[in-house]
Amino acid sequence: MERAASGQLADHRGVWDRKPVLRLVYEDFYDRVAAACRAGRTIEIGGGIGNLKRRLTDVVATDIQSAPWLDCVADAQRLPFADACAANIVMVDVLHHLEFPLVFFREAARVLRPGGRVLMVEPTLIATRDRDRFHRLCPTLRIAGVQWFALAAYPLSGGFQPWSLIGESIARRLIRIERGLEPALGRFVAFRMLLTVEKAADAER
Repeated sequence: MERAASGQLADHRGVWDRKPVLRLVYEDFYDRVAAACRAGRTIEIGGGIGNLKRRLTDVVATDIQSAPWLDCVADAQRLPFADACAANIVMVDVLHHLEFPLVFFREAARVLRPGGRVLMVEPTLIATRDRDRFHRLCPTLRIAGVQWFALAAYPLSGGFQPWSLIGESIARRLIRIERGLEPALGRFVAFRMLLTVEKAADAER
């Protein structure tokens, strides 16, 4: 199983290297994450092929499998980090794969410093309809914001599939147009959202 997973990472890295349009789309993802990060150390969960480290400094990249470009192997539901050691925890398309998301959020509350953030890029199907319940279950965490994005360029790029319906130049123009449309249309037609969860500034370490 681990060998198969490592092979998948290698395949994804190969697609990344061959597809400029894919890199462009994900650079937009990472730009949004970077803009929302607090200053300080960032822990990336599900680091995959290691792209976030190309965009942010002071990143500890982790995954459940080892790879030369990752810093350590870590389970999101049992993080091997000290209390209040991180300013941010970043995840791209990871939360919906976790068996026990609530366990992860409680671990995140432990690892984050007061005022720190969990920043998650997720499919829009992972909607935050019951905020009050989330806040009751994780009393030191608050959903601070949801940004809806990835309207057309992302699905037309084909993601990590070998094909793409658009080239890099068209994708670049589409992303610029989408940013103007997101406030009005994003909630209804977006394929991704950036969910920001923040630890209370007065929470105990």
